[in-house]
Amino acid sequence: MRIRRAVTLLSFVATGLLASFSLAVGGAPPASAQSTAGNGSITFIQGTWDLGPVDVWVNGILTVPDLNYTNVSAPVSLPPGSYSIRIRTAGSPQSAPPILNDATVNLSTGQNVSFIFYEDSSGVHVQTGFVNPTTTTPAGDATLIVRNTALTPAAPALDVYAGSTQIASALTSPNQASVNLPAGSVSVSFVAHPSTGPSPALISTNLSLTAGHVYVLFAVGSSESATLTTALQSYTVGETYTATGYVLAGSDGAAYTFGGASYEGSLPGLGVSVNDIVGAVPTG
Repeated sequence: MRIRRAVTLLSFVATGLLASFSLAVGGAPPASAQSTAGNGSITFIQGTWDLGPVDVWVNGILTVPDLNYTNVSAPVSLPPGSYSIRIRTAGSPQSAPPILNDATVNLSTGQNVSFIFYEDSSGVHVQTGFVNPTTTTPAGDATLIVRNTALTPAAPALDVYAGSTQIASALTSPNQASVNLPAGSVSVSFVAHPSTGPSPALISTNLSLTAGHVYVLFAVGSSESATLTTALQSYTVGETYTATGYVLAGSDGAAYTFGGASYEGSLPGLGVSVNDIVGAVPTG
C-alpha cells in the first residue's frame, strides 16, 4: 500500500514568475499547461552547435532545462514585463557563471517572441530576440518566416527559396524575410548569394504547411564545422493552447517539466531548502 504524507500547499510569486503547486510524497499525475490571456510568450531556440545542452534561466529561475542544439522549447507564457535571460551549461547550479552574456527581454501584452542563441558573423556566441507576427494568416495560407542565424563566412549573404521561387535575397545574419504560401508541402533552400536557383543549397529542408499556421525557420550552425541545419518553430495566431505534459519534483523542491507543461518556478530558486519532496501537483 502506498502511503502519502501531509500535503503542503505553496503559492508564491518569484521575480515575475507565478507558481502554484501542491507538493507531496508520491508521484505527480500528468498536468496541462494553459496559455493565459494577456500574457506574452517566449520560445527559446538552441542554435549554438558547439555549446552542448544548455539551461535557460529567466529572472534567476531555471525555466527551460537541457535545451540541445536545434531544440525549440515550448512557449513560456509570462506576464508583460522585463525579463533577464541567463544561459548556463545544462545541469549547472545557479551559482555557476553564465556561458553567454546576459540579455533582457521586454515582453508586451500578447507579444510572441522567439529567443535564439547562435554564432554571429564573427563567430561570437550571442543571443537575439525576434518579435513574431500576431495577425491572422490569410485563409488557405500559411506564413513562412525564414531567419539567417547561421555562420557562413564564405557566403555571408544567403538567398532563400521556397520550391523554385526566391523569397529572400542577400539575407545576412541576423535578418529575416517572410511570405504567405498555400498550405501543402514545400522545400525551403538557403543558397549562397548571388544565386540563380535553389541549387546547390547550403541548407535544405522539407516542410508540410498547415493553413492558418506560422512557421519560423532558423538557419543555424556553421559551414566551417559542417553543422549547418535548421530549427523550426510553429504556432497559430491567437491560439489558446492546452499542451499535455507533466511536472516532476526533486527532493529539494526543484521542478522539472516534460512535454508541454510550463515551468513556473521551483523552491531552490527562491532560496527555500527542503529535503523530502518527491511529487508535485499543479493547483492553478
